[in-house]
Amino acid sequence: MIKIDLHCHSIYSQHPLWGNEAFGTPRQMIKKAVAEGFNGLAITDHDSVKGTLEGIKCARNFKDFLLVPGTEVSSAGGHILAIGIKECVPKNLSVPETIDKIHDLGGMAIAAHPYAGFPRFSSLKDAAKKYRFDAIEVINGGAHVSQNRKAYRVAKELDLPYTAGSDSHYWKDLGLIYNIIESSLSVPSLLNAIKKKKIIVRGRPLGLYSRMRLGTKKVIRSLSSRI
Repeated sequence: MIKIDLHCHSIYSQHPLWGNEAFGTPRQMIKKAVAEGFNGLAITDHDSVKGTLEGIKCARNFKDFLLVPGTEVSSAGGHILAIGIKECVPKNLSVPETIDKIHDLGGMAIAAHPYAGFPRFSSLKDAAKKYRFDAIEVINGGAHVSQNRKAYRVAKELDLPYTAGSDSHYWKDLGLIYNIIESSLSVPSLLNAIKKKKIIVRGRPLGLYSRMRLGTKKVIRSLSSRI
């Protein structure tokens, strides 16, 4: 069994307006995950695999820990988690094109926070129903409970596997949302277990405190860069 967060961001996640938008090196994230009793983590930076590749190297120093490669792809129709890949997928492709690219690289395409609202404007909405996703994220740390419930209902309606991810942009938020997966410590085994629905999701949205803490850190960094 693996306890793992399948959606989180390192310092390599970038935002078009304010640049770096996450706080935490891959090493910090792995150490926090281990402290929380996790034996796995998927680092899924926005349109980048730098964090996940660095994380794979770091994870070699931790016994019985699986770093699952991945990225969060900005498709033209919304964000898509690509789990199990070590290469970037081009941005702004259509949803089906993005899914095909992920599959070509041997990865799993997961609809990320499909019904989340502000500040996640790049949500898939009902595109999650139209295209052949491998799974749907039904617990996202930045989404409201009602939005996560809608994603869960869609996953049940489509008979698709579901996953959970903190979507943390600050390493201290790791540990509150996770998956328990009936898998060995290997990427092929984990992907296969998710597809077979051998997964239990746990946790709830991160809450106001985490959002305010992250927002405050962003403001402080922005002001510091201007001084």
